[in-house]
Amino acid sequence: GGQINVWTGPTSPNAAPHGCAFDPSAGNLWLSDLIAAAIFQLNPTTGAVISSFAAPGVDVRGMTFVGQDLWVIDLATLTLIRVTTTGSVVDTFDISSLGNEPEGLTNDGQYLWITERETETIYQIDVGPIPVELMEFVIE
Repeated sequence: GGQINVWTGPTSPNAAPHGCAFDPSAGNLWLSDLIAAAIFQLNPTTGAVISSFAAPGVDVRGMTFVGQDLWVIDLATLTLIRVTTTGSVVDTFDISSLGNEPEGLTNDGQYLWITERETETIYQIDVGPIPVELMEFVIE
């Protein structure tokens, strides 16, 4: 194992990349940039920008794909946001009950998983029609 590819952020030298996610169906990499207030679709081989849209939140951190939609965490508003790959917001969910620093986000094909740094907790979230069920795991 070694380093394969290295790119600077799309808006470098004034870049602040925070979250990234891979879209397995299209084979593209997505990147959120705090300073640009945008989400970029990147070619995973070259790093070239394919498209971009305005970030749906102020401080987009964690990102993951479920089906055809991108899910992101806006740390500034403590919101989980479901967005299309063209930037249209599908749903928003208040996740302030999870704590003040939910940042990590991934999925296993059925559930979303959110890490909360301040409380040292991992949450499993059912994103059926509406994410309502939370399972809490405390890191010891």
